[in-house]
Amino acid sequence: MRPTQFSPVLAEAIAARLAAGESLGAICAPETMPALPTVQEWLGAHDAFREEVARAREELADRFAEEIVAIADDASLDYRPRAGGAGVVADHEHLSRSKLRVDVRKWLMAKLAPKKYGDRGDLGSRDNPFSLSARIERLIVDPEGAEEEG
Repeated sequence: MRPTQFSPVLAEAIAARLAAGESLGAICAPETMPALPTVQEWLGAHDAFREEVARAREELADRFAEEIVAIADDASLDYRPRAGGAGVVADHEHLSRSKLRVDVRKWLMAKLAPKKYGDRGDLGSRDNPFSLSARIERLIVDPEGAEEEG
């Protein structure tokens, strides 16, 4: 039977799992957890729980920021052996997947912690040559040239 009564211990467990990256839907899926509508009611009725969930989402956004750095720094699969074994060639599929992984995390960060990671005018646009998006895009298009920029 699903729990329906609010419990600070259960609320803390839900927030911890959110901070670890689980979605609220996945957390509420097992019969041993409260149903999603129940948790949504708790969010509206319990200020402390709502604040705890907000903190958990900010922690997750911070973790995504760390993951973005790790993804950007990991060049181990950026190149693959050329057919015939003579040298290497850029693995554009891997580079595109890395860009997608970064972009998804950036989007989620802006939604999870908009005050900290949300859009702030032109600073994050691709038109700004110093923005993270522009630098990542240049790295994917020209891996050697992007390093020379500094």
